[in-house]
Amino acid sequence: MDDATALSTAARLIDAGQDAAALRYVGPVLAHDPGHPLARLYEVMALEGVDPERARDRAESLASDHPDWAEAWTQLTFILAHHDTPARAAAAAGRALQLDPQNPQVHLSMSDALVRIDNYQESLNAVDRALAMGVQSWRAQLRRGHCLFMLGRRAEGIEIVSRVVGEHPSEPEAVKMLAALEADVGHHERALRLANEAATEAMGQKGTAEMARRILVGSLNRVVLTWLGSGLGLSVLWGQIWHLAPGHNLVVAALSTGAVMCAQVLVWPGLSRGQTRRTVIRTIWRDRTTAVLMGLALFLYAQPLYSAIRWQFDQRYHNSTPVLVIIALAIGAAGSAGGWLRSVRTRGPNAPPDHR
Repeated sequence: MDDATALSTAARLIDAGQDAAALRYVGPVLAHDPGHPLARLYEVMALEGVDPERARDRAESLASDHPDWAEAWTQLTFILAHHDTPARAAAAAGRALQLDPQNPQVHLSMSDALVRIDNYQESLNAVDRALAMGVQSWRAQLRRGHCLFMLGRRAEGIEIVSRVVGEHPSEPEAVKMLAALEADVGHHERALRLANEAATEAMGQKGTAEMARRILVGSLNRVVLTWLGSGLGLSVLWGQIWHLAPGHNLVVAALSTGAVMCAQVLVWPGLSRGQTRRTVIRTIWRDRTTAVLMGLALFLYAQPLYSAIRWQFDQRYHNSTPVLVIIALAIGAAGSAGGWLRSVRTRGPNAPPDHR
């Protein structure tokens, strides 16, 4: 088989996704002509689906040996993008566009690379150029909506992404993007529903479960801030509250602390944009940072009780009884809370929501 026939066959196999088979036709050509440009290009394209590391090495070598060949830089752009090297992919795309400015796919690759290094304006410019060249791609529209959102044109960005989801409701990538944007503007309930839809469509696609978790954690920002702020406020104001009933400090401390904590738990659904109290507890339990913050605040809530118990017993016995009482109370509270959290956790992440 002559070289032209072998390379033509390799090209058809690459188009059909049969990369390993394509390499069997490219190999003999390179064996007797290692510098054959087209054979090297097809080798790069075939290796991308077989051995990505070798594909990158071969692509970089090809672009270096043929610095004025647009196709070499185009393939290098695609491979670098797949290797999660957005800055290098953008640089390669820039060189490819210098040589072939009318290649819409490279403009799209440029846009994808730039958005991953947070250069949203240039990414928007690149995707707009691709669309102006007649590209019909929902992914390009999705990228455009994302960039507009990140540049402060939030309503316009969400409108575009929502339109893409409406036209392609079974595409997890589009639904996940809309979920992320809705979460950023505080629509956590809708965002969580979208994330769950994306997970269903993707059948466990990587990232959907993590997105749902982040949305739930994000919905607790006001819960955590209120919890911490109220604990700090109670701790600071306790000196004034103390004087309201000097003979009943322990009772006042218990009532004031309990009232503040119970009031916050009652308003959790409003603070978390509609999440039930059970969902709030489950989310806190599963997110270490949130759980640590909520736990640290308990020390602030314990200060009135600690000072009241210490005063009560120190005045009478001048011994370590206050500390022992605090430890006993802490163990009892931790045991009760742990039992409740375990009962909540056993419901599992797929349990139906509690609409109390």
